[in-house]
Amino acid sequence: MKKVILTLVILIIPYLVNAQVSKNDLRGKIGISLYGGGNIPTNGDYSPNVKTTDFLSTGSQFGIGLSYYITRGFGIEGTIYAGYNHYSNKYKPDGKEPLWVNLSTSINAVYNFGHLFHKPVISPIARIGAGSYQWEHLEDGIIGAV
Repeated sequence: MKKVILTLVILIIPYLVNAQVSKNDLRGKIGISLYGGGNIPTNGDYSPNVKTTDFLSTGSQFGIGLSYYITRGFGIEGTIYAGYNHYSNKYKPDGKEPLWVNLSTSINAVYNFGHLFHKPVISPIARIGAGSYQWEHLEDGIIGAV
């Protein structure tokens, strides 16, 4: 029951905070966003017999974003995310704890539609940008190991 309540709180708080902030003019405001969640493998083939969903277990993904609003609704944002996935038990070598570690960054144009509503409860946001993505396979689960 505690997990359900904690999950609901984590999902609802960003909406409530965003709704409160968007009632005011965002022009000239700097925002910091914290992101977190599951790093869920998607379906993709590594070989004729192995798919990503079979090969990797669900891991964690964390991120931080820094935004600056130029007008009432338009701003720019930079984000950085880091995450990991463990190998599933079927593909894990004996005596090792291999990981797939990923790092991604992006620069985005952000538009917050909250100022268009009289009394917004939630504020729709559109985001478009470009970024980079890097992953690394760590055979023994230790970063920088030889």
